[in-house]
Amino acid sequence: MPKEIECCGKPLKFIPEARKDWMSYIPHTTDCAACKTHFERKPEHKEIAYRRMEGHYECTRCGGEISTIDVAHPVWDGPFDGAGSGFCHNEQVPYCPKCEEVPSFRGMPIRVNSERPLTKSQVEAMIAQGEV
Repeated sequence: MPKEIECCGKPLKFIPEARKDWMSYIPHTTDCAACKTHFERKPEHKEIAYRRMEGHYECTRCGGEISTIDVAHPVWDGPFDGAGSGFCHNEQVPYCPKCEEVPSFRGMPIRVNSERPLTKSQVEAMIAQGEV
């Protein structure tokens, strides 16, 4: 059984964030009630969390600094799956280089319902507004 992650001597209760199903990183998050430190973790890694520090995150298992990798999500905004403008949306996914494998840079496609291919800035605006 994985060891519970604690802060200030108390176990932390992580809550899943609402994100889109194409995203590679859908964190479970919490804040310590005593010291207000913010934590994130991947749902599949119950024994590893990322603690927010000044200007960076650190691993709760080894204390190392968290790295990120850009995961490329192809945008399918054409008339059928796999068709469209040919660009990708990049998502930064965190990982601990000492405790976790480097995530795959290949992301799930983002399907955009559109009569015609969109510009990259149009799709980025739709992503930022949560429309896709």
